[in-house]
Amino acid sequence: MSTKHLFVKRRPPLRRRLLIWGMPLLLLVLIWPSLKSPKNDSGKALWSQPVEPPGAVEVTLNTVSVQLQPRTTTPNQGQSQGSISDADNKTTVLARSSSDGPPLTVNESAALSEALNQWRQAWSAKNVPSYLSFYGPSFVPPKGLSRKTWEDSRKQRISSKEKIDIAIQNLQLQISDNKATTKFTQIYSDERLRITDHKTLVWQKHNGRWLIQLETTQ
Repeated sequence: MSTKHLFVKRRPPLRRRLLIWGMPLLLLVLIWPSLKSPKNDSGKALWSQPVEPPGAVEVTLNTVSVQLQPRTTTPNQGQSQGSISDADNKTTVLARSSSDGPPLTVNESAALSEALNQWRQAWSAKNVPSYLSFYGPSFVPPKGLSRKTWEDSRKQRISSKEKIDIAIQNLQLQISDNKATTKFTQIYSDERLRITDHKTLVWQKHNGRWLIQLETTQ
């Protein structure tokens, strides 16, 4: 064998050459985007706002916090609410002042509803003097009777009953200046009868007190 063939350098196989040269190229392709992107001091890539095309509209969304409060109902001007109640009856009162009268106050409606309640209690208790005291000097008795004849008739009828119970339902009050009207369903009962009527009482303020001026029953 000649000396020339002993010192000839053999070339690596093709597969090995591709592996040697291909690995650096592959690593370069993988790390190239990170090398190209700008970085901050911490080594992390910085985000840059994209460039909007011409005519684009930028929309910013904000978070709004809404707190719901309990709803409260306030009566309209010229209106107030009260109640008439006893052991067996509870009635809601709706009071209104007329459009040409002054605004209705809570004190006025309360005073009128209290007068009506006391009238009912006096009748139920068969307290004739107290009952008759709620009818003012200008009261017009029904059926054309005189005041004295009407009072005598009421005394006799009330005193002759063993017990009387008066209930008021569906009460409505209307007040204008010194005059008022109450409309309600009256349930009268004694030891023999039970009668339901629709009653209207017209009131007039006399010396600061609400007194009945007219009484009608339907």
